Amino acid sequence: MLIGLGGVGYIGWRWQTRHDGAAGNYRISLPEGVTMRQVVESERTLLVSDELLKGVIADLGLVEHWGMESEEEALAHMRKKLIVKPGKEEDRMMVLYLDRNKALAGEVLRAINDRYVTIKKEQQLLLGP
Repeated sequence: MLIGLGGVGYIGWRWQTRHDGAAGNYRISLPEGVTMRQVVESERTLLVSDELLKGVIADLGLVEHWGMESEEEALAHMRKKLIVKPGKEEDRMMVLYLDRNKALAGEVLRAINDRYVTIKKEQQLLLGP
């Protein structure tokens, strides 16, 4: 009975918000003494950072596409739609981007991924071998 109610609640939420999404899965190696929750929160901070999201907004022309007045408005919009959480597997992190337009959600998530990977590589170069 409880599962049925949860399913109905989920369907109701999906109907009300009418958002589809795109999902990405990242393998995470945990440093000794660090929890997955700490790593996910650290990576979430990077994923919602101005440095990363402003580049995505500019690359995809999202201010104009969404008919917004400013980059800050687009940033706030993106941050509401971006979900970062531990994955189903122990060493995974899941990143979701929700949008009414599933194709756009995928495009935004790919752009986020590209910038995320670039920033992580730059961080590795700064830290050295």
